[in-house]
Amino acid sequence: MLTTIAGALLPVLFMLALGYGAGRAHAFPKDAVAVITTLVLDFALPASLFVSTALVSREALVAEAPLFYALTIVVAAVWGAVFLLGRVLFHHSAAEASIQAVLVSLAAIPFYGQAVLSPIIGAKAGIGVSIGSIVVNVIAVPLTTMALAMGGGGKSASVGKAIGGALLTTLKTPYIVAPIAGVVLVLAGLHLPSLLVAPLQLAGNASSAVGLFVAGLTLAAVKLEITGEMAFNVVAKLAVMPALFVGLAMLFGAKPPIVEQGALLAGLPCGPIAVLLATRHKIYEAESSTALAVSSLAFIATLPIMIVLFAGGHR
Repeated sequence: MLTTIAGALLPVLFMLALGYGAGRAHAFPKDAVAVITTLVLDFALPASLFVSTALVSREALVAEAPLFYALTIVVAAVWGAVFLLGRVLFHHSAAEASIQAVLVSLAAIPFYGQAVLSPIIGAKAGIGVSIGSIVVNVIAVPLTTMALAMGGGGKSASVGKAIGGALLTTLKTPYIVAPIAGVVLVLAGLHLPSLLVAPLQLAGNASSAVGLFVAGLTLAAVKLEITGEMAFNVVAKLAVMPALFVGLAMLFGAKPPIVEQGALLAGLPCGPIAVLLATRHKIYEAESSTALAVSSLAFIATLPIMIVLFAGGHR
């Protein structure tokens, strides 16, 4: 168990610490974060999401359909609930509430998933991680992108024009189009040419490390504050979300492997994508960076609990 926990957490904490140290040492100019964020969101992350999705077989995607359906409902429900609470309870603007919603609903599956699930579930972990990555990036991220686009539409824009503009912005966003294109490719029974796999994987490999590094840089530039809202974000992410998945899966009569995979995936820490979006739009930066760091540290305590509760049959 200790090896599993260390293998999942140490790389993430190392990159966060490396970025934080670079930020405190002023190793980069002020505009570097925006440049690196563009690199991750517009180039590295789309490549990673596309290739990981396109390499999943159609049979595997169909076999894991219950995991896909349950995660989709949970992610969409959590995003909507947190967005409303952000607006009503925490009095945020729509843009700020959308960043809070994606922070809580989007688990760091591309960053932690393989490291956490592989030692527990084995070879099938890759399929679960791919499906989880598809769900969070096709549900939570587009909803956030639309909310951000509508928030910037101006007071004079009609609702129809705001929604239309948001949809257009969403469909032009590389990290949203990429996983959708991968799903279409898989469902159509088409295969990614082998010569393209290695280049795309090489480009995509930068997304995890550099994304966490940027989160560390952002954390170094803001004041770390432990607030009730931060506690809400972390508890909702690490405890409420996996509990909701387990309840939904049991309601639908899902088999134990699906419950185990989904609970472990839903209970992963906040994803760096939320910090990258906050940094790009210059809103909710301190809150998202703090939640990312605290949820990663709190995961040291919650991961063993989840392994005991949900993965006993694999040990």
